[in-house]
Amino acid sequence: MWSLAGEEATPLRPLLNEAVISRPSRSHRAGRTAKDLCLYVYTSGTTGNPKGTLIEHQSIPRITWGNNYLNINSNDRLLQLSNYAFDGSVFDIYGALINGATLVLIEPSKAADIQSICGLIKEHEVTVGFITTALFNLLVSEDPQSLKSFRKILFG
Repeated sequence: MWSLAGEEATPLRPLLNEAVISRPSRSHRAGRTAKDLCLYVYTSGTTGNPKGTLIEHQSIPRITWGNNYLNINSNDRLLQLSNYAFDGSVFDIYGALINGATLVLIEPSKAADIQSICGLIKEHEVTVGFITTALFNLLVSEDPQSLKSFRKILFG
């Protein structure tokens, strides 16, 4: 397990708020804008077939703060199970970094072991997670108590 942006970290949200309010039309780096490419990730979308998707810088804050479905704070611990090349990881990774929360990672060799996932969730008292419906059903079947610390679970 690794943790990023623990309680001692400074959340990026205040810095983003200030940047949005005082932002010039162009970044301080010559030629860079919020519309520049930030990530190239894979998503299955509605088809079920993975396809590459380009994500601009301006899209990251939109899903990680200032939305109408979840406020992440520095007390939260986000579970990050998605491979970083897939779209689900964007919420986990940037949600933790931007809001000063802790990002809880699982060792790759344990990512397919439901008992290891349940143990990790309980050990680190995960509060927020973006998981598949199938994984949620497995967690409920294997160890419903592993979900006790969650305050929000998003499905996708």
